Amino acid sequence: MVSANPLFRGTWTAKKFQATVINDIWPEVLFFSLVATMVVLVSENKYNLGIGNPLLTVLGTVLGLVISFRTSSAYERYQDGRKMWTNIITGSRNLAQMFWVHIPVDRTGKGDAAKSTMIQNVIEKKSMVNLILAFAVSVKVTIVDPATS
Repeated sequence: MVSANPLFRGTWTAKKFQATVINDIWPEVLFFSLVATMVVLVSENKYNLGIGNPLLTVLGTVLGLVISFRTSSAYERYQDGRKMWTNIITGSRNLAQMFWVHIPVDRTGKGDAAKSTMIQNVIEKKSMVNLILAFAVSVKVTIVDPATS
């Protein structure tokens, strides 16, 4: 069962108006309506503002090429970003796996390292893996929202 939209129940208030898209686009709609009205008034009273068919065809072709170029370049940037993110993820996983596998749990060392227990060594390894994960997350946050840095 489809529930009723709360925007259309009861009286129309300013809060309900602010929740619609009309509140966001009304200045642009008003501006372009005024421009269109001025063009119509000028073309009917003083000047002929008509554009010939060949010029419209050329402008349409150029506009189509520009739009397709922008679309393909945006998709190419998106694909490049995906490739870079895949490289970061793969490198992070490989580095974390190398740390986890190649650093021994029962290390012997000098000074304070000789006193460390097996649990402390595992915690250090886990901390290093978490730092690698934090690096990948920080790169993602920087790429998505540079204003937070």
